[in-house]
Formats: sequence, structure tokens, C-alpha cells
Amino acid sequence: MNEITRYMFRHNTWATQELIEFCKQLSPSELETTGTGSVGHLLMTLNHIVHAETNYLRRLSGLQFDWLNSEDMMDLDTLGTRISATLDGWEAYLDRDIDPEEIYYVDDGEYAVRAGVIITQAIHHGNHHREQVCAILTGLGYQPPDIQSWEFAWKTGLIWPVQENA
Repeated sequence: MNEITRYMFRHNTWATQELIEFCKQLSPSELETTGTGSVGHLLMTLNHIVHAETNYLRRLSGLQFDWLNSEDMMDLDTLGTRISATLDGWEAYLDRDIDPEEIYYVDDGEYAVRAGVIITQAIHHGNHHREQVCAILTGLGYQPPDIQSWEFAWKTGLIWPVQENA
């Protein structure tokens, strides 16, 4: 099961990286554009995605990331570096024998939640906010990159045409 989950985290990180790279062509004022229903402006939303995904990893793995305590806005280059490091952490975490029913305490011990829920949230959360980023980009007149799983498969060689004479 961890290998299936690994695919999901690889796609998740790739999709975020694609948006980060795409946004490097934007002006500073465009990066501060907000959209209806978004968590904030483009750069803030990308920061939120990276911060949250790393925080989910921290909760499950115990890995510490000093920058998680900072409220400073990260630039696009820093976001790219940090989401890559987060994927490395997920890859290491997924090498473990994971019990999806294991209970974790969150929000200063106020709530108990199972590991499987945190993992599900880590994947779903990114999808939700990446759609917000794409909506803002569309509102600015840009065609956002295709970040679906199919495109990930094409770009990473996980899907290919079958040769007629194979």
C-alpha cells in the first residue's frame, strides 16, 4: 500500500512544483492577486500548500523543520526547495511499516486522529489549493499548467504509447 501512496505524494509534489515554476514568470503584483474563495493571494496560497504539507509530514514522522515556526512569506525559489525536501521526508516516512489506524494527537493534544486521515488530508489539501491557484491564474488571463495525474504520468514516463509492432 505504501507504494501506491508514494505515487500520490510524488504527483502531489510534482503538481505543486509545476505551479511554482509557472508562477516565476509573473510580476510581483500578479503574485499578489487573490481570487474568490482562495486562502489568499497566489504567493500566499503556494506558501500555505508547502507549509501545510510539511506540517502533516512533521506530525506523522516527527521530523523537525525549523522554518515551520516562521511566518515569513517564502519566495518561489525557497518554496521549490522546501517542497522537494518535504517529498524526501514523505519518501522516508513511506519506507516505514505504517499503521493507518495509529492515533496521533493534534492541536496541542486537543484532538485525536488516525494516521490514515492525516495522509488523506495531505493529498487532498494540496489538490484543493492548487485549484485555487489555477483559478487565479485563469483570471489573470494565463493558461495554467496541466497538473492532472495523467500529465504527471506523461512527464515522468509512467504512461507511454504502445508500439503497433511490439
